Amino acid sequence: MCAYAVDHNRHDWRLSPGFVGYDGVRLVAELPFPPSTNNLYFTDKFGKRRITKEGKHYKLNVQQCLVEQRAWKYCPRPPFELGLYYWLPDKRRRDLSNLIKAVEDALGTYLHYDDSCHHALHLYRAGFDRDNPRVVVVLEHVGQNPSVPLRSVG
Repeated sequence: MCAYAVDHNRHDWRLSPGFVGYDGVRLVAELPFPPSTNNLYFTDKFGKRRITKEGKHYKLNVQQCLVEQRAWKYCPRPPFELGLYYWLPDKRRRDLSNLIKAVEDALGTYLHYDDSCHHALHLYRAGFDRDNPRVVVVLEHVGQNPSVPLRSVG
């Protein structure tokens, strides 16, 4: 199952038997574990960047998962704050920043938005799950003001 229920009083979740992952502001979805950015694209003989078979397969898996959840119906409007919670398949050293692009591209393709809509990005190493490595995506509308106010220089 690809769904989580949001505990509206805290920023955590619990496994849910059905899709409940939207509260008017935040979409929460469980997605398959992404491939590394290093394995996502290649350069063809003409010098153009192309997506690999592994990248295409991941995008199709994500789209299928989001279709099951009817996520397009619950997607908040931009600008977004994106939280990615990774359950890793093993305890090897990993650079979490190499796991962002596949998730962003797959979400953007299905939900019809661009990565530039993200005002904030949060990455979390949520734990280890050898049997079910995954990423839980929390997509939240942040309004006009970013969550951390900027100080004026002068």
